[in-house]
Amino acid sequence: MQQIKKKNIRHEADLTFRESMSIVVGHGVGAGILAAPYVASQNSLISLFLASIVAYCINYLLHLFVAELSLRNDGAQIITCLRQTVFSGKMGGIVVWVAFVILGLSEFVKGAGFITGAAAALSEWFGIPDRLAMIIYYLLAAAVVFRGMKFVGLCEQASVYTMIIVIGVLGIAVVLHPKAGFTDKPIDMSFGSFIALYSMLSFSLSSVMSVPQVVKGLEGDVKKIRGAIASGTGINACLILLITVITLYGTGGVVTEDGAMVDLARNLGGWVKVVGLLFTLLAVSTSFWACTLNLRDIIAEKLPISITHCFALATVPCLILAITGMSDFVGLTRLSGMSTVIAGLAIIPAFLKLQNDSSESPICGKFFSLPYGLLIAVFAVIAAIGAAVPL
Repeated sequence: MQQIKKKNIRHEADLTFRESMSIVVGHGVGAGILAAPYVASQNSLISLFLASIVAYCINYLLHLFVAELSLRNDGAQIITCLRQTVFSGKMGGIVVWVAFVILGLSEFVKGAGFITGAAAALSEWFGIPDRLAMIIYYLLAAAVVFRGMKFVGLCEQASVYTMIIVIGVLGIAVVLHPKAGFTDKPIDMSFGSFIALYSMLSFSLSSVMSVPQVVKGLEGDVKKIRGAIASGTGINACLILLITVITLYGTGGVVTEDGAMVDLARNLGGWVKVVGLLFTLLAVSTSFWACTLNLRDIIAEKLPISITHCFALATVPCLILAITGMSDFVGLTRLSGMSTVIAGLAIIPAFLKLQNDSSESPICGKFFSLPYGLLIAVFAVIAAIGAAVPL
């Protein structure tokens, strides 16, 4: 098997294991925590746990494959990996540019969703106009990304640990609140609502675009990469499950598309409102940082411009989309799941090429086989169908 030399990894900054793990958590936790409860409110708790387990397993496999692909291409983002591994020639270049545009738009929409979610929390908290809240949040959050990958990793780590503490406090407060309780109304479940829930959870656990950051930050250390992926995805899943159950209990199952914490704050008020809105800002910030940092790197690998210009192209369109009226947070997050779908479908040709080069995989191990690749692709299609199911 071809050995990967650490000196070949495209290296911006060293990341510790915890920082790398936090970047994996951060990429999807904002969308999952704020939007998953709305979709879950139309399903049973058993469906929620089942969909979470399946989504974790599929995303873990997907992340391993993406990490393998990135490692063999010196830490490159998935677009560059596909160009170097699968899509060669003029036609391949066209395919890669199409994927670049789709992924870029997906990340822009995702970033706009996080700005919208944060603005809803700030507006609820301080009573300021939505657009002013968007601008204030953008200036503060984008400043972190401007400082680069290391600073993002530090902020992600601090935010994840703070969220764990806050969610414990929030859970106790909700359980003790006299107005809280699960709904006793029967839920009109359907297969469509279940795959919509799986789609949302799959998207929320997806850190496809952040995996190359982990590969670079850990300098190709295979053991640490696997650990960061497994633990980061696992923490993300646990946070999403906890906040979903807390929200369903705290709101009596009445969840709107404004974002879970906003609904919880409106229903319970008091200091629960303050804690809930703080949690919202932490969650969307971790995701906004990871999302726009990834987009910055994708642009940098594709366009011959400075990193400062890449930063501007990665963040400013998100603000513009948010300000121009894209205010449906849940709708935005469902729409922006295309990055997961593209990565899932691209796994098959990339896998065949990698297996042709070597039958062994330092990262995937026993999962480096065609059946697992096909499994990822099938569930990517299911996730795409689920994202289109009307709720």
